[in-house]
Amino acid sequence: MMESGNASEGNSAMGNSSNASDGSAQTPYPLPMALATLVLSVAGLVGNLLIVLAMLRSRKLQNKCSALIGALAATDFIICAYLTQLRVIILLDGDSSKWTNAQCLTVSVHGIFALSVQSGLGLAIGIDRLLAIRLPHLYNKWPACTYLTALSTPILAYATLLTLFAFRESTETPVWVCMPPTAYSGKARQLWVASNIVIVLFVLITYGLAHHIVRRK
Repeated sequence: MMESGNASEGNSAMGNSSNASDGSAQTPYPLPMALATLVLSVAGLVGNLLIVLAMLRSRKLQNKCSALIGALAATDFIICAYLTQLRVIILLDGDSSKWTNAQCLTVSVHGIFALSVQSGLGLAIGIDRLLAIRLPHLYNKWPACTYLTALSTPILAYATLLTLFAFRESTETPVWVCMPPTAYSGKARQLWVASNIVIVLFVLITYGLAHHIVRRK
């Protein structure tokens, strides 16, 4: 089934390439959707940049939780820049099926790394709030630098290993449109999906526990 699917994708890529040579390049990604998501991505760029600037300029926001939120905003800024980049590619290069998985991954490396960091930071902020509620005295005593390093190290390690594994699993298979899911291939895509599901479950559990503790108090 995989071989026939790859063959059909290859035939589609050849067909699109011939259309492009005739001056009538087409993209399977709808133009209105590309424009709409481009506008949203640019808005995300501006919004997250304002959050980062506010975190840097306001002394009241320079604490452990705010540092994590600022890091999340900076990560979201990179993701929005990445998504803007992809939409511009789609708009300028209609025959996107000539891209291979390896080429898409190379163009997307900063974006998929930031997406992995984003997932980890979502969980880290949940853990931070749970610790602040459950162990307030210890939480206030922990040095900010040591605390933030302890939270960020596993996140960066996870994002780095997942990105390296994506390069290891990359192929020359044509991709229909270069997007985060198509930047991954084979086992790397399965690991990316599975790890995100696990992280989401832990996020729900963490925030659920924090909410339960607050209600009990």
